[in-house]
Amino acid sequence: MECMPVCRNITLAFTACLFSFTSATAETTYQMENRTALLNYTITGPGKAQSFYDPKARIYHESDIQISDLQLGGDWKGSLLTTLRYTDSPQYDPNYTSIQNLAIHLADPQNNIDAGDVFANLSPYSMMKGIKGVGFQHNFGDDRNYVRAVYGSFDGQWAYLLLNSRLDEPMDRFGGGVRVQRAIDNLTVGANLAQVADRARDPKRGTSNVYRQVLPAVDWEYRSGGMVLSGEHAYSRSKLLPYASLSQSLQGYANRIVFRGIYRTFSLNGNVERVTPNFITLGGGATPDRMRYHARADWRLDRQWQIFSDYDQFYNSLSQQLSTRTHYETAEAGIIRRHLLGRRASALTISGRSRSKRTDDGSASARSHRIRLKYKDRAFDNALNYTLDYERLLNTDKAGIATTRLSNNLYHISVGYRGYDIGKWRVSGDFDFGRQELQNPTTANFDISDMMLLSLKAKSSGGSELGASYNLGSNRVTVAGSGSRQNRGMVYFSIAPKILHGGSIRSEYSLNDYRFDNVTRNYREGLLQVLINWNLKK
Repeated sequence: MECMPVCRNITLAFTACLFSFTSATAETTYQMENRTALLNYTITGPGKAQSFYDPKARIYHESDIQISDLQLGGDWKGSLLTTLRYTDSPQYDPNYTSIQNLAIHLADPQNNIDAGDVFANLSPYSMMKGIKGVGFQHNFGDDRNYVRAVYGSFDGQWAYLLLNSRLDEPMDRFGGGVRVQRAIDNLTVGANLAQVADRARDPKRGTSNVYRQVLPAVDWEYRSGGMVLSGEHAYSRSKLLPYASLSQSLQGYANRIVFRGIYRTFSLNGNVERVTPNFITLGGGATPDRMRYHARADWRLDRQWQIFSDYDQFYNSLSQQLSTRTHYETAEAGIIRRHLLGRRASALTISGRSRSKRTDDGSASARSHRIRLKYKDRAFDNALNYTLDYERLLNTDKAGIATTRLSNNLYHISVGYRGYDIGKWRVSGDFDFGRQELQNPTTANFDISDMMLLSLKAKSSGGSELGASYNLGSNRVTVAGSGSRQNRGMVYFSIAPKILHGGSIRSEYSLNDYRFDNVTRNYREGLLQVLINWNLKK
């Protein structure tokens, strides 16, 4: 694909041309929002290399410059938005100065032209991705009937595109597509064609695989009264060029249908999705080798009583990272009682849930049955809201082992206080406490997570704010020796001087302590930040 550098130059030239044209336009309005951060981080412990933060005193600054209401002649209008960054911290950027965002938009009643940072919005399967390039849309009468075209580089940073010298720069990937949408009464149909290709001769390739792809897709939506029926159907044809083996041709399909319907007091929502193992989308989103059925029904009998049911079944192989498919099935049904004991904001939910998991190779098979009680209400003239959520395991076969002590009882308590006035200050706070199951993305099993969060905030009528929070958590994972515990505390104080034109100054200190079953991974972070937001407007 020797045309790739040429495409890069066309994109940059078009962007520079539009930039020079707009900057020469008279009588513009502008706004500059600035964020300056003075940072001082201290990292200790044997596992301090795991910390994301850079253990030094650093400065970080970004400016958002927005120019709008540009009258460009005739019916054309334009705008420009760019974000510039300065930092001496390699944690955020290896370059001292950089362009983080550059978006130019030109429009008249029937046309839209975008350059720079463009969101390539075709369809979910074909392409929905931020690129650096150009985009064009022409409307046929209204914005429901149009043709749209986009093309550019998939580079995540402007430094990759402009400098081409960063050590962390990935291989060049270029792509784009065309979408034509037609709407007639209640029916909308879109036809999409996406094309993506890696530059095989890019010196940045290393040992990465090279992909070249063409992906057509059709999406549609039909509305009638309280019903919405929609879907998308895509076909991918991809050529894979591995670094050290022969090329492969891969073909796959993806189909999805979604239904939403309401009839008086009854509602039904459902979706079906099937993605074949060799379906690949480089610009859109899909999980290869996946089948899913999901449906939920709600029937409100009157103002107080409601019944519901929910069914979810799917399988996947975690994008073929696992050696076998894992099948999940969850069924839940229950009732909701509102206005309990005459309280307008109260609601009690009682439900039963059954969940099963099995693998194609027979390596795992388990089923759990739970009963759930959930109550929410408000008190003190609606100033305090609270939720109590409790689940009880009714069987011992959930994990396929003799004991299920950790997951026998799952619960969540949430309390929020909207404010109490003390002089010129309004005090508010939140409290969360609970235990839940979280699916482990590596093993496809369920881990146990315990958490507690307490936060307090006091805000004055003059805009000053004082706050603190404490977060305690632990994870008991299905992989032996991989459990962890976290203690995180934070205090801050902020003021809003008028000289900053709506900006603020915030001082914040955080102390984070991380402990692991493997003690060599333990570390602690002390994070001191002074954050200054200041604006300029005209």
